[in-house]
Amino acid sequence: MKISANKLSSEIGLTANTSIYHIKNGRNGISPDLANKIVDRYPEINYIWLLTGEGEMIEGEMEQSIASEPAPEYGMDFLIKENQFLKQQILNKDQEIERLWNLFEKGSKKAV
Repeated sequence: MKISANKLSSEIGLTANTSIYHIKNGRNGISPDLANKIVDRYPEINYIWLLTGEGEMIEGEMEQSIASEPAPEYGMDFLIKENQFLKQQILNKDQEIERLWNLFEKGSKKAV
């Protein structure tokens, strides 16, 4: 996905492109808030990939590549790829659960 920092900033509602450039140049990491803005505008982008760099950039990219393989031949290569895809999906879900749990715990501590 090729898009300029200016266009991305505009597309997600930022008034300046500074934070995008800082992330692009490695000065800052991406915040969950900014990742959410990007995913809200581009739902095909993998939220976990934005935050961690792990998994596929585009949601369902691995799934699409698996689906494009010939269906009649479920050979070992296909099964290995499918297994890797499913493991990544589980990891992504585990990370999302961990993130949500941490948010929940922070909120619970503030309420006490």
